[in-house]
Amino acid sequence: MSNVAHLERGDQAAHVGHVRGCRVLFFGRHCRLSAVPLRALIDAGAQIVGVVAPAPPRPEPRMTPIRKRQPRRGPTLPLAGRSQGPTLDALAAQVAAPLFEVTDLRAIAARDALAETEPDVIAVSCFPLWIPGQVRSLATRAAVNLHPSLLPRHRGPDPLFWVYRSGDSHSGVTVHLLSDRLDAGDIVAQQAIPVEPGLPGDVLEARCAEVGADLLVQVVAQAVAGTLQPRPQPTTGASYEGWPEDDDLKIAPDWTCARAWHFARGVLPLGYRPWVTDGHRTFIITHVLGFRPGVHLGAAIQHRPGGTAIQVVDGVLDAEVATGENDP
Repeated sequence: MSNVAHLERGDQAAHVGHVRGCRVLFFGRHCRLSAVPLRALIDAGAQIVGVVAPAPPRPEPRMTPIRKRQPRRGPTLPLAGRSQGPTLDALAAQVAAPLFEVTDLRAIAARDALAETEPDVIAVSCFPLWIPGQVRSLATRAAVNLHPSLLPRHRGPDPLFWVYRSGDSHSGVTVHLLSDRLDAGDIVAQQAIPVEPGLPGDVLEARCAEVGADLLVQVVAQAVAGTLQPRPQPTTGASYEGWPEDDDLKIAPDWTCARAWHFARGVLPLGYRPWVTDGHRTFIITHVLGFRPGVHLGAAIQHRPGGTAIQVVDGVLDAEVATGENDP
């Protein structure tokens, strides 16, 4: 559990009045972990003065560091996954906020363009680029980031994957001050979230988004009221993981079947494809069917009608698989 007392949901209603009219410059990307917190800030009455997102890939040989455009008008589109809601573009359009597409926030042109929004608070959630001090300092009240882990554990770009890889029984969300070091700023709010065995990753993501949205609204209210109480991150228990590499997706034969089942159930909805090998060919897991402790096949992989049985140390993982791209 968190060693930082979390803010209670009931506190949010008491602080909504402090959020109303607060000029918020929001940084995110086109995902649930950005859209849900942004929607919560809008619902609480914050004045969204701009939405900053990474620029989509373009064929031009030279990219401008920032491009300002009016949000696309049109029907509201749902977010991917179980929780339905508007996209980042639609939310910006809802409040007539300009959308800034950026490639390099270190550029003076980027800083100058964002300075025109005159933010009280910079609020960040799931934004993949580093935000330099010259941009952070534009906020007159605070610059904060919502991170979906119990910091200092699982700093880095995709903590939910590493929660499953590590077999953590709890995850959580942390709101912290932005600093020069990624995900290392002082903590201002934190709340633990249980990770039950076999919990799908998109369900955990939705929980993090909703809980984090509540915390972010409360933190913005505290920033406006001048009552933030930052705490340095603990020096013990810190970890940083980058984007998962191919070997991080491997289910090894010395895993337990419960661990393999939990990992695959978790990361498949997050867009990852775990894999196994029989020593000759690679098999990509596309769907998890279940697991059977105490079963021994006499082979690493056994294909049968309705699925494939994968031998691990204490039983079998049942799954649907596809042959790896480089296999015959």
